Amino acid sequence: MARDNKSQSLHSRRHLAGKDAFLDGGKSGLSRTIARLFNDLYDGLPMVAPLKMSEDEHCYMFLHPITRPFFLGSRKEYKLLLNRATAGSKQRPDLACVVDNIPILASEIKPLGYTQLQQRKDSLKVQLRARKSINQQLQTKGGPGEAAMFINMGALMESFFMDLKYDGLYRSWPFLTTRLVIDKPAIPLAEFAISHLMALEERVGKIAENYKYRSNKSTPPTQMIFMRELPDSPQLKFLLH
Repeated sequence: MARDNKSQSLHSRRHLAGKDAFLDGGKSGLSRTIARLFNDLYDGLPMVAPLKMSEDEHCYMFLHPITRPFFLGSRKEYKLLLNRATAGSKQRPDLACVVDNIPILASEIKPLGYTQLQQRKDSLKVQLRARKSINQQLQTKGGPGEAAMFINMGALMESFFMDLKYDGLYRSWPFLTTRLVIDKPAIPLAEFAISHLMALEERVGKIAENYKYRSNKSTPPTQMIFMRELPDSPQLKFLLH
């Protein structure tokens, strides 16, 4: 029902490129949230996307308006970290959902103008962090042994999930791929970007809840056998920290 309300809200918008666009929130709370989100996003968009910009500008203009409404909240089972320093580390998690210092969702974000080398490095980093998260979950509470990954490279948004079900095999699979709205003419794509983030947050929330309230304090022997430690090379340490 919630997703139906969201779709109805977004389809009710009136938009013409180069003219004012707005969304009427209607009566439901979700519809009003979607309307406010859509209107805030549209107000901050340029008519033509810049070729290059800083990561902070990218997040502020394009990403935070459609992530904060779904990932922030006092009732969430996780703590949201947004592009801030981590104590004792040089890391600045772009977007992380953390339970007991374990990231259930890890992400990497690069603004418009990113390089292919940055894309490859960030894809590797987020996979290694998901693998580390799975090991930490299993070592502390015996599960659930699943982690989410979110990668935003310029206008491309991709999400993945990873688990550990077989000996040494950390398998990951694509969840959703959509385009990020980066200028006013692309505003019709907002529905797909918002749907992507809503679905991702819903699943991340379930994993976080599963881990947070698990009573099992020991890791099943089979899972202990399945786990593999992260490579301990100086290059990987530099990449992750």
